[in-house]
Amino acid sequence: MKQTFVKDLRPDSPVRSTFLVQSKERKTTSNGAAYLDLSLQDTTGVISPNFGTTPNAPLLPLKQTTLYKWKGMWKAIAARRSFAFGGSRFARPKK
Repeated sequence: MKQTFVKDLRPDSPVRSTFLVQSKERKTTSNGAAYLDLSLQDTTGVISPNFGTTPNAPLLPLKQTTLYKWKGMWKAIAARRSFAFGGSRFARPKK
């Protein structure tokens, strides 16, 4: 599978790319549910995927200003007009 860029993302499309973690912050909704506010960047743009209000335990070790390889599906969330990674996995690229 070829690399996917931010500018080419479409709903329900597979993603396999390297993104820079531009920002990462754990936040809380007005209902008290925790979520991860994340901005990922490549050479074509920035995305802020929605990972929902799950604990996001696998995502917490991500470090800002670090490159990670991502693999998953880019899913449309119609109600919010936003997108989310479904079944995503990440790994730090080897140097």
